[in-house]
Amino acid sequence: MSDPASVTIDTDDVKSCVNTNLITLDDYTEEDDPIIMYTPNSKMKFEKAICSTKEELVAYFEAFRDSSVPDNIMSIYTTPRDFNVAGYGGKPTGRIVVKLPVNNIYITLGSMKRMLTESSARTWYALPLFGGKRRRVGNLKGLFGSSMNHGQIQGFVIYKVYSKEEIDNKVEVKETQTDYPKFLVENTRTLYEIVGEDGEIDIAFVNGIIDEIVS
Repeated sequence: MSDPASVTIDTDDVKSCVNTNLITLDDYTEEDDPIIMYTPNSKMKFEKAICSTKEELVAYFEAFRDSSVPDNIMSIYTTPRDFNVAGYGGKPTGRIVVKLPVNNIYITLGSMKRMLTESSARTWYALPLFGGKRRRVGNLKGLFGSSMNHGQIQGFVIYKVYSKEEIDNKVEVKETQTDYPKFLVENTRTLYEIVGEDGEIDIAFVNGIIDEIVS
């Protein structure tokens, strides 16, 4: 992957948005004041952005409240011992990632929280973690089912967002504790190890994650 310092930053402009308003289906305007998240192209240049207002993103996550298997909140899975391509033997971990409402892109939970809570910036730049290598991603309960993500390959590239200042200062693209839920301290362990024998990946667990994202 190219050195993030070599990335060319384009203008903070809603005309860079590749998607329309999720509610009105109209193009975004400056009056909408959307969050603008640029993703790099193959040359590590930021030209196009995925956009959404804070209100849209909050509604997007709130729609999955009271579900134990949300479609937009996933986990990075462990690799099965036999490297099973379907994901059998892999387990969800505390490394929680969220799916954006457009383009099927996954970012860390901490990245989403930054975009929703940090008022100092509306424009963000997503860079791939793990050197751009894909990771197995699946649902929080470890369920297998048709059309479900359950740790199968080819997996997904996981992104983390940074401010323009961070990229200009040659930020090192890596995971930190703030990327994952605060109440999951040992996030590299499986969720079943984290919640303990008496715990359960249930509605209350998912609602706690949503609370952390939107609050």
